Amino acid sequence: MSNIMKNKFNRLIILLLPVFLTGCETVSDLSMPNLGMPDLTKYSLNPFSKDEVIPCPNAMILADAVSLNEFSSYASPDESDLIHKARIETITYECSYEDLQVKGNLYISGSVALGQKGASGSKNLPIFVALVKNNTDVTNRKFINIKADMPEGGTLLRFDHVVKDFEFYVDSVEDISLYEILTGFNLNSEQLGYNRDQ
Repeated sequence: MSNIMKNKFNRLIILLLPVFLTGCETVSDLSMPNLGMPDLTKYSLNPFSKDEVIPCPNAMILADAVSLNEFSSYASPDESDLIHKARIETITYECSYEDLQVKGNLYISGSVALGQKGASGSKNLPIFVALVKNNTDVTNRKFINIKADMPEGGTLLRFDHVVKDFEFYVDSVEDISLYEILTGFNLNSEQLGYNRDQ
């Protein structure tokens, strides 16, 4: 067959190939990894859809309760009467949601510093966690006690605490943005008054 005939034959095959393939179906082996595209089964949302990721509620520290100042006397509190001072430094809420349930872990970090009247040993740090809707409505509140052990001879330590499975329910997924998590030390009236005077 001459080169001219071969070229015509090849062109004819190329032109007729779509006709031959019409009605054929290609079946992929789903058990094999897809090397050309990401495995969408690993993602909760389809990246090609218009779904948007709903962020977790903001986690914030109440300004008046960011620190706990323990004095031997609150009549006229002075640094010389300070037993210890604790401070919440960071708070983070990592969550997931399914249907109308929001569930996650709350991470609280802070520090404790001994005062002149302080001593080593275990320190009890009472903390509250409140779920607030629309900046005003407290819909859920819990109290926890964090234990921090000051080593012998130490004057400063850091504490890290995880509030596991902090969860709540919403009327719709869009409502998640209406909530925020507020935390701080659970202060008595004297401690709160001292903080507000500073």
